Amino acid sequence: MQRWKSYFIFSEKEQKGILVLGIVLVVSVMLHIIFPGKLKTSKENQILNIATRHLFNFDPNTIDSITAAQLGLSPKQFSILNNYRNKGGRFKQSDDIYKLYGLPKETAKILFPFVHIPLMHNVNLMRYGNSKIEYSVKYKSVNTIWKLDLNNTTFDDWEKLTKLDTLLIHRILKYKIFIGAFSYKSQLQKVYGINDSIYQLLKPHLVISNQQANAAFKKSLLLNSHSMNFDEWKSLGLFQDREIWKILRLRKANGGAIGWRTLVLEFDLSAEQAQILRQKLIIND
Repeated sequence: MQRWKSYFIFSEKEQKGILVLGIVLVVSVMLHIIFPGKLKTSKENQILNIATRHLFNFDPNTIDSITAAQLGLSPKQFSILNNYRNKGGRFKQSDDIYKLYGLPKETAKILFPFVHIPLMHNVNLMRYGNSKIEYSVKYKSVNTIWKLDLNNTTFDDWEKLTKLDTLLIHRILKYKIFIGAFSYKSQLQKVYGINDSIYQLLKPHLVISNQQANAAFKKSLLLNSHSMNFDEWKSLGLFQDREIWKILRLRKANGGAIGWRTLVLEFDLSAEQAQILRQKLIIND
């Protein structure tokens, strides 16, 4: 009997511990009663999201937190979606919604029929040095009909029609000057920053007139004074070796370009030699 009673005899330290545990238990129960909404389980939150969900067509590339909440996405799920977009991720087709990390398959299955990604909308991230530049091709309507002449379109027309980033438009125009003229559409893909997605969107609208194409093709057979090497300059039969090295130095000092007038005056070319330059080279005045 005495041994049984010993189990209910506590030291002063044990009594204090029991008192503290009792206080913690009472406080926890009171908090649950006073703030029931703060202690919902994740399952209850999921049920609440489903109950308040309103389904409608949406583009996962552009929705904000309010729209996401209306669709039944939790703040954490929208945060994952937003981080994915900020890092350059894009939804290219409706079933990409299934690939979103943290989104339950059941939820993705419910949302899938309402995912609407515009056909003529494509946004890309382009690295330029240590920075990222976002540029886009957007059209007012899928049925919008317009044409863009690769050799005659001005900077303003490029910007107005395609909404391309200004840096990319400058590259296109510089490349056109570099090659003389576009002779076929696919040459546009050689411009740094024009990936296949952008090219495929632009391709139906690109035109090159026959006259321009023929002129561009003839120019493509000529040597380009901006990129000619030593042997190509020598093949002209107009300059000695030391003169060719001087031409290359002059071109480098002038940012990679050299003009027809500069060559004629610098090397005192005859009228016949000057005409040969015109006939065999793509060269600026």
